[in-house]
Amino acid sequence: MGKTFFWITKIFIIVLLFTQCSQTPSEPLRYERFALGTVCQITLYDRIPDEKVDAAFSELDRIEHLLSRHIETTEIGRFNTLSREAESSEVSFVFSDEAAELINAALDYAGQTGGRFNPAIGPLVDLWGIGTENARVPGQDEIDRVLPLLDWTKLKMEGNELTAPAGTSLDLGGIAKGYAADRISAFLQDEGIDRGIINFGGNVLVMGGKPDGSLWKIGLQNPRTERGDYVGVLSLKAMAMVTSGNYERFFEQDGKRYHHILDSDTGYPVDNNLAAVTIVTPLSANADALSTSLYAMGLEEGMAFAESHDYFEAIFITKDDLIYPSSGVGKSFRLTDQDFTPSNL
Repeated sequence: MGKTFFWITKIFIIVLLFTQCSQTPSEPLRYERFALGTVCQITLYDRIPDEKVDAAFSELDRIEHLLSRHIETTEIGRFNTLSREAESSEVSFVFSDEAAELINAALDYAGQTGGRFNPAIGPLVDLWGIGTENARVPGQDEIDRVLPLLDWTKLKMEGNELTAPAGTSLDLGGIAKGYAADRISAFLQDEGIDRGIINFGGNVLVMGGKPDGSLWKIGLQNPRTERGDYVGVLSLKAMAMVTSGNYERFFEQDGKRYHHILDSDTGYPVDNNLAAVTIVTPLSANADALSTSLYAMGLEEGMAFAESHDYFEAIFITKDDLIYPSSGVGKSFRLTDQDFTPSNL
């Protein structure tokens, strides 16, 4: 794959198809912690001292306390508070090098995708509350009030300083887990660990190949059924895979489903014929960002975007059970559920 870009919602459900190996240790070593709002799992086939495992999760905790918008003391949280309470029409905030780099990456993806990925979408996310106990369908007047605050083009970075209209609320949730997975992978490789699986709430990054030299088998969740049921299997080595879908976080009201992938143009959940989009690329941050962006684009625009970039591949699943892989997916994907039909545009 060619040039890589950082970034950008979302969570997806996968099935990891582990096989045991005869090398030491005879079974995979799995470590779990709760962070970034989800269960974060690291599975290794090489032994590592407990203090190194603790250090890896400490790095994960550090990233959460840098990027989370739900913790008031993070840089993102402090900016959002400043913006919300501002008495002037504009606010400025100087971020650390790391946070500034991620914000710039998010803005870069916003530019590439025509705003399908939007780091300024925070006010709309708060309004809908999807994934929280306060999920609801807001009134049109409420939506109309926040739409002007979602204009990412008004966010200006000069060095590490971000200047934005008062009321702007940053949300990097669409890329934070991907970035964290990349950082933990780099940490483990520095410790001499070059094979394993990092699974942060469905953001999956496979390090190297399996202990026996074969490829990892990662299942694609069936968007119509319960967790653990998959439509097919991807064979991967040293790759990240992330899916965004309308089945991940949602609520129903008056017989209608409202999912968490929001359209910052309309103020409502994205409404198209897609059920899920899976991205495969070397960097988890890229996969994280692109899965949401291409879902929001829809099938035809999303596929055109995928075919015009050589640093990732995509698999689209429609609500009528058709599967559209981008041209580079090839034999790495094997369909296992015959209720779904491979198709081409």
